[in-house]
Amino acid sequence: MAFYFLLLAGLMLLVLILQKREKTFIIISWSLLVLVYTIRAESVGWDTSNYVHAFKHIKSFPIYGSYLETGWVILNKIIYSINTDIRCFFFVIGAIAITLDYYIICKLSKNIYFSVLAYYMLGFYFNLMNQQRNFLAISICAISFFLLYKKKHVAAILVNLLAFTIHESALVFFIYMLTFKFVKKIDTYFVLIFVSCTMFVSLFFEPIALFISKYYFTSYFTEEKMSKFLTPGNLKMFTYYLGLFFICCMIENLTIRNKSLYRKSDYRNQNLVIQSDERLYLMIKFAILCGLFLEFISMNNHMVARFAKYFSFYLTIYIPNTIEQDCNCKSRSKWYLLFLIVLPIFMLIWLRFSENGMGRDGVIPYLPYWR
Repeated sequence: MAFYFLLLAGLMLLVLILQKREKTFIIISWSLLVLVYTIRAESVGWDTSNYVHAFKHIKSFPIYGSYLETGWVILNKIIYSINTDIRCFFFVIGAIAITLDYYIICKLSKNIYFSVLAYYMLGFYFNLMNQQRNFLAISICAISFFLLYKKKHVAAILVNLLAFTIHESALVFFIYMLTFKFVKKIDTYFVLIFVSCTMFVSLFFEPIALFISKYYFTSYFTEEKMSKFLTPGNLKMFTYYLGLFFICCMIENLTIRNKSLYRKSDYRNQNLVIQSDERLYLMIKFAILCGLFLEFISMNNHMVARFAKYFSFYLTIYIPNTIEQDCNCKSRSKWYLLFLIVLPIFMLIWLRFSENGMGRDGVIPYLPYWR
């Protein structure tokens, strides 16, 4: 675990050294994360050994009809045809996923430096070490999110379909795209309805899961899986995500309350956008609420928490964008300092307890690969 905090210290040092040199920071931090991802031992990540085994035997896998999705099989076959070394496999998967994540951060974040740090501290990088197929699909869906934001609906659906061929859980993001068109604003009334639906699904999770299992994700809801993953739930992660969302909402409300004062003042900052993009904020807030919904019901079956990551990813954008709305430099610095205290604690909890409260993701200890 100490290695990951040392790497965090290195990223923070890069932020301090490369202020106002975003492109250089992106290149160096990307290279560092991809390198660490590539040279790790096969024991890092609970599911890694399964992916390694599949890659080494990918020639025997049919493109259609195996337990792995078609897109994933094709991608593995392409990588295998280039180089059969597992390092090449790790490099390509890590490079693609991290590049897509960085692309979305660069396009949507108002503070790229902090978003990269948040991406690391919120555990998404560590998730990628374990759930490679799932998180590659999440990264692809991030592009779908951006296209939806740009109102390129057909392209967004096509990209989501691509993600679906990598991991079928990408269907949950398609459902998000369909339901977002009915969301006009997120107010108290909307939140109350959302919370009521969450409680209903949680209370009647078993019959709902049994119904879904007849048509979809049977392997996630079988009795064996349920008994293996039912406890101790995902309360720790849900509580922390809820806390982060609450802090952001508080900052946003305080900023809105004082906006009239900012407009009346002579304060000018060419790098600050006071007027927020309402569509982007609505998309992000609804996504995070969907993530909280899934995190909460994952206390019934922790496998559901994997779907939540499709939406909690946007905290990496929501946190800095909310802070950057504040026109007061001192106030912004205080909020960033608060998150630089809170997020490493979140990272510690994630590494210790992981998605199901037992540290089962297996990304610690980090070990490099030695032939």
